[in-house]
Amino acid sequence: MSARLRVAKWALLAAVAEAGEDPAADERTLTTLMVAKRHAVCEANAIVDLALEVVGGSAFFRRSPLDRAYRDVRAGRFHPINPEATLALAGATALAEARLTTWEGVRYRTARPRSSLRSALRRSPLPA
Repeated sequence: MSARLRVAKWALLAAVAEAGEDPAADERTLTTLMVAKRHAVCEANAIVDLALEVVGGSAFFRRSPLDRAYRDVRAGRFHPINPEATLALAGATALAEARLTTWEGVRYRTARPRSSLRSALRRSPLPA
């Protein structure tokens, strides 16, 4: 459990360090921080679930610190943005950053209309 917690903490601290002292208010910074947050929340859920299995039913009493931890880490999934939306954001950001693709040494813009791409592909021979 402690190893998983340390790795989640390292991911979060690395994302904050990557964002820097004066982070830009852009989608890349948001994606970096949200992916690290997603990792920390998912790991916290797994750690608390494991702790609950070890302790058993007594962990659900109000006086148990695990009861509070259970509720707190579950709430992390509902804070903006949720884990599924984070993955969608990360994918969209990665696709936006990969504006150019290379095929047979020719660069094509991925945003090129399909008809232009088809005509460009007709001009270059397909590999056998």
